[in-house]
Amino acid sequence: MNGVKRTNENGGEPVNWQQGLQKGGANVLSQIKMKMERLIENRKKERPKGKHLALEGSLGKISLNSVKHPRQMLSVMTKDIMKEREHVDYGPSKTLSRKAILLRVEKVYSLVLALEQLDREGPMEDLEEWAQQVESKKIALWEELRIAENSGYGVIHPFIAFISVSKGKKIISRIIRYLTAEQILGMVVVIFSRMEFLDVCSETPDKNEMNLFLQNIVPSIVGFISELPLPVINNLTQTILQNHEVRWVCTKKIGLIILTLLLSRAEILKQSIPTGQPAIEKDLMVWNELYGYLFSRLYGGFAELFTNFESKFTDGVGIEDDEVYVWQFLSAVAVGAATMEQQRILVIEMRDRIIEKSKVEKSLAHVNLFLSALGLGIDATQLAGVE
Repeated sequence: MNGVKRTNENGGEPVNWQQGLQKGGANVLSQIKMKMERLIENRKKERPKGKHLALEGSLGKISLNSVKHPRQMLSVMTKDIMKEREHVDYGPSKTLSRKAILLRVEKVYSLVLALEQLDREGPMEDLEEWAQQVESKKIALWEELRIAENSGYGVIHPFIAFISVSKGKKIISRIIRYLTAEQILGMVVVIFSRMEFLDVCSETPDKNEMNLFLQNIVPSIVGFISELPLPVINNLTQTILQNHEVRWVCTKKIGLIILTLLLSRAEILKQSIPTGQPAIEKDLMVWNELYGYLFSRLYGGFAELFTNFESKFTDGVGIEDDEVYVWQFLSAVAVGAATMEQQRILVIEMRDRIIEKSKVEKSLAHVNLFLSALGLGIDATQLAGVE
């Protein structure tokens, strides 16, 4: 994955990506929602008027062949391998004890504190000596994180083990500023390719650990992805699709967030980059293949994505916060739908869920986001009386 040169959302000059990471996503949900709303508004301008789909009545005969069987472009793992990969021991590591991991974390904290001290003090007299001290500690930090190490899939990657403990998660947002773009990309690739080993992707993730991941790691990923060019977005998406079953990823909160970010970033780039250039056309073609594959793996199960989160409801009529991740993901899928066929499938599969949630006040904003993404020209309040 070369060429990690980030541009702004209009395809213009490179922006200061580290500032974006530091501003982060104190509220990741609201950041994603705002991105989705901007995408939807831009998409509305592109879609021809008078071509809205209908929720009621006959939707006509749909040819599903291209959706169910897109042109094969990914080397997908078999179900047996997936079972082996995704039903793993979520302990800190099979090769490192918890004590060893915590010792690494302490070393990283010491290096970060030293780098922050050097930043505060600045070069006193000898600029070259100060720069050498900074560089040597950055090198030591990178080596201690062990992101670049290779490990077999039967062994938890050293960096995944590092962020399996609370202090490891907490320090990531402070580490980012001392890593290069290529190094951050390496970190993201490890997280995406080894998602099944993340403690927050276990069957019963700890709530506190999940919050730490959302507060300290996800904002860094959000800031990084939001400035990547399409070829790198394609590579990251392919990393997920080749290493994990899509439906499994969509049962995890972190998985939904990551896929939503990739889908929305790709759509932003599709709306802004110029066409007619062979290299760009090739990148767009690759993205469309990836999107088609993802859509095909979820075909017949879009409404079922809510199942994993419904069991966590705390009341009979409300909607738990976790369900918003599903609605935002589905909205990103809807915005990216390239054909009327894909839009129709989303309407058919989501019809009952849309009508049901249109009667729940807490759900209206989420339903409206999805309806707007589909370009239906209606809102949830108009469906509240539909039986």
